[in-house]
Amino acid sequence: RVARNAELFGRRLRVLILEIGCGSNVPTVRHAVEHAASEFAEEADVTVVRINPDFPLPDKLLFPSGHMRHLALPCRGLEALLEIRDHYDAVPTDLRADDSDEPLRLAAPPSPRSRSPPRDASRSRSRTGTRCGHA
Repeated sequence: RVARNAELFGRRLRVLILEIGCGSNVPTVRHAVEHAASEFAEEADVTVVRINPDFPLPDKLLFPSGHMRHLALPCRGLEALLEIRDHYDAVPTDLRADDSDEPLRLAAPPSPRSRSPPRDASRSRSRTGTRCGHA
């Protein structure tokens, strides 16, 4: 519904679905993400980012689409998030967005979520001790 409303403003909504650590043992989440992406792609530009050291690729063959992309990051969750943050911080502020990329301000109801304590960072290191994509 939000994607349809965005088109009223003359723009397609851009959706990013970030899936972290859902390997082959969690097929319900993987299928739910792929289904949600295909539903959103009807009215929005969708990017699915799957972060998993062992199974980062889509489960189903996706047909080329101008409205859906898949980014496979074959690494651990924390190291991928740190790389993404470092990359974003390295982009000059004036290049991060321009007037045409100004996000739509759509109000969403706050979701009450309980916060779990942070995980031990030592458990999130890759087997080789390297950061995502770096030796």
